[in-house]
Amino acid sequence: MSGRPAPAGAGFTLLEVLVATAVTGIALGVLLSGFAMGHRQALRGDRARVAAELAEGLFQAALEGAEGLDAGPAEVPGWPGWRYGLDRRAAEVAVRPAGAEGAAAPEEATEVAGLERLTLTLYPPGGAPPFVLEALAPAPEASP
Repeated sequence: MSGRPAPAGAGFTLLEVLVATAVTGIALGVLLSGFAMGHRQALRGDRARVAAELAEGLFQAALEGAEGLDAGPAEVPGWPGWRYGLDRRAAEVAVRPAGAEGAAAPEEATEVAGLERLTLTLYPPGGAPPFVLEALAPAPEASP
């Protein structure tokens, strides 16, 4: 080291350092919020995948007439924190020919009887929004 003082223009001023720090902080904030948003979307996708798997099993159990399948909110067996509600209603379905513009004439529509609409509502753990899935299925035969 020589004993000479540094030239007057060397180094950064305090204002330049503060501005650089502020710009870096804003850039990091934007990056971290982007990562957090991606994480939330990935978590939502995982929940949707699990909901689809659970719905498949619960719909199959409902079609097979499994005993113990509650209509009201109930715990999903083997999935702690997941709850479901199952609603069964008679479905009125009319099939119209392809390409029919607007409402087809009543004689062109074919009524399909013996169907029910299953509405399954899955409630994920942690207060996340529920998943609502619907399906049409053959109505169970009435017992004489």
